[in-house]
Amino acid sequence: MAEASRAGIVLQWEPPRHEGGAPVSGYVVERAQAYSNRFLRLAHLPGAAETTYRDVNVHDGYEYEYRVCAENEAGEGPFSKVLGPVAARDRFGTFSCHIHSPILCFPSKSEFRFCFKTPVTAGPVLGWSLGRPPPVFS
Repeated sequence: MAEASRAGIVLQWEPPRHEGGAPVSGYVVERAQAYSNRFLRLAHLPGAAETTYRDVNVHDGYEYEYRVCAENEAGEGPFSKVLGPVAARDRFGTFSCHIHSPILCFPSKSEFRFCFKTPVTAGPVLGWSLGRPPPVFS
């Protein structure tokens, strides 16, 4: 299981069902860029109780894959099934669009309202902000 944002990806896993005859002494976390199959060791977590890891060395918009293995006195066990790809981005982002030809509706001395058609987006519109474009200097 993973929780992702552009600030980091938090991994959480369950301890192995079978310990191979000795108690778990830690975990190894590996990461690869999505679809590369080139996993690099990301962390060694001592202790059996630590079953979460926060990867903060991510780049906004990049996708990653992760795998985890337990270790004990006999060595490392098999790696988990690959988790991912997981994107390092916020679930809901800012969508910017330019509204062409807005119409000024209901003007008065204390307020004004713009009327326009809602743009087609990839998700629900959660809010609006009104701004003006930066000046163009020639």
